[in-house]
This record gives sequence, C-alpha cells and structure tokens, in this order.
Amino acid sequence: MDIIYEGIGIVSFIACIALFVMAYRNKKKKVEFKKQLIGGLVTFALAGIMVGLYSQNSVQKIIVKDITVTKGKTAKLMITTEPKDANNRADIKCKVDDTTVVSLDGEKIKGIKDGNASYTCSLDDIKSNKATITVELSKEEKEKIAAEKAAAEKAAKEKAEKKKKEEAKKKEESKNKLSSFEEVEVKDNCKTLVEQVLKAPSTAKFPGSTFNPLKGWQMAKKNNVITVHSYVDAQNGFGAMIRTEFWVKFKVTDAGYTATYFKFGDQVVINGE
Repeated sequence: MDIIYEGIGIVSFIACIALFVMAYRNKKKKVEFKKQLIGGLVTFALAGIMVGLYSQNSVQKIIVKDITVTKGKTAKLMITTEPKDANNRADIKCKVDDTTVVSLDGEKIKGIKDGNASYTCSLDDIKSNKATITVELSKEEKEKIAAEKAAAEKAAKEKAEKKKKEEAKKKEESKNKLSSFEEVEVKDNCKTLVEQVLKAPSTAKFPGSTFNPLKGWQMAKKNNVITVHSYVDAQNGFGAMIRTEFWVKFKVTDAGYTATYFKFGDQVVINGE
C-alpha cells in the first residue's frame, strides 16, 4: 500500500506539472486553458493527498524489549513500531553498548560471552527506549562450570580436613614431646625458682655448658606436663658450697608454664598437684 501511495503521488505530481505547462501554452484558448488548469489543480491536490497518506504511514515511535540469547547463538532484536506497518521501518538503526558481550549485524545479534548489554534503536530524530540483552551460558556450559565448582569445593574441603587432622596430630604429639624452645624456657624457669630459695643466689652454679647446655638436666614431657630433675651448687648460710638436687613439674598452657610441684632437697616448696 505504501508503494501504491508513493507511486500515485509521483505520477500525479508529474501529471500536474504537465497539465500546468499545457494550460500555459493554451492560455489564449479559454476552454482548453480552463480544462487544463482545473485538471492540474485536481492532480496537484491528488499528489498532495498521496504524499500526506505516505507520510502518515512512516515511523512515529520505536519500542524495544529485553531479549535473552544463548552464548554462541543468534537471535533477532525485539523491535516494534507505531504504526506497525510503517513504510520506513527498514531504515531503523540499532546499536549496543558492549560489543564484547554481544555482536550486532542489522537486527541480528550473537552472544559472545555471558553478561548483559544494552541496546537502543533510532530513525532520524525518533529514538527508542533502552532495553537489555542478556547472554546466558548453554546448558552444557552451566553443567560443566557447576561440576568444576563442585570438584574444587570438594578438593578444598578435603585439603582443609587433612590439614586439620595433621594439626590435631601435631598438637597431640606436642603433648608428649619437648621442643628445643621448651627446653630452654623450662630451664630458665627452674633457675628462677631455685634462686628464690637459695641463701646466696649469686653463687649458684647450674649444670650445663656452652656446647651442651642441657647436660645434667633431665626433662620429660607427658600430657603437657614437664618434669625436671637437676641440681645446683651454691653457698649455704655458712658460706660453704654444697650441691642440692631439685625436682620441678610444669603445666604447659597457652599462657605459658605454671609450676605445680617444686621440691628443693628435702623441702617441698610447691605442691599444687
């Protein structure tokens, strides 16, 4: 119908010009002039009507809608116009704001990667609303990603459980095994306790040497309780150097070492067991 309107309008316009030219040439012949002039006016009016009808059927409004496409697949943009059968609909141009997500060829789109992109369409001064293109992964890709995620979570869980078991085992073993650090700490704690009961602490000489600092020190650990047996040489109240044995028990906690038992010679100094 649009082509008909356009064709009739063009033909009428040409006929109108021809009739006006003929009327001008026959202006001396009143009857012919009058007929040709009226014919030209009628034809001109008809051409105007056809042009008006054609322009009324052009795009007045463009509406676009959201659309979903699978990655790697193609789809057609959802475009409607008012009027629906607009004669110049083919002249509508569209564009997308993110060509990394979706490609555009005319009104055909292709999903490149999962995500969202916006698109609009326009024709001269007529602009559409903004709509969203959603690119989804295929069912196979979704299943693959879900399987990989599940496998990764399972591996992470197994790794965490293994680490937890190893730490628990290490902690359990540490209850009955003295570390080098503990040996030094316990030795220093014993010296402090012993010096507190000596008559002349400045004269105290404990066993051990630079190359063998634990020589003369017997230490054992069980269930986080460290037992120590050693001796000290120091002056008594009369200034004589005498050797005295001592026994100490320490409870190991996160806060440090707590002496629960301390025997110096025949004297029990601490008995908190």
